[in-house]
Amino acid sequence: MTLQYQDVQDQNKVVGSQDVTGKVGSPIEWNKDKDGYIKLNVPEHYVLDGAVSLPGGFNSARQSYPVPVKHAINPNDYTNIPGASHKVNETVIISKPANGGTETSTTQTSIDLY
Repeated sequence: MTLQYQDVQDQNKVVGSQDVTGKVGSPIEWNKDKDGYIKLNVPEHYVLDGAVSLPGGFNSARQSYPVPVKHAINPNDYTNIPGASHKVNETVIISKPANGGTETSTTQTSIDLY
């Protein structure tokens, strides 16, 4: 069986997969952590999208099973939260008299505000 990790924020695009092996008709022997939770290989920068129900056994020789995931949000990185950050660009143009003409210089600055 193949678990297909599907990004619910990007039209269920498959962002990773995990193969689980066994015989048709037999129960799945899930790897578990020390607390008894099933260990899944969720792709980096993703988390499960809520509670996930997983199959208990193998129903067919070739079986795929969707596992909904969403983008993980780093609490120290607000760039993934819509409206939480703004980029401000500033261009300063300075003109001053020089050698009987005008000298112009331009400076650009960009800052991200959170």
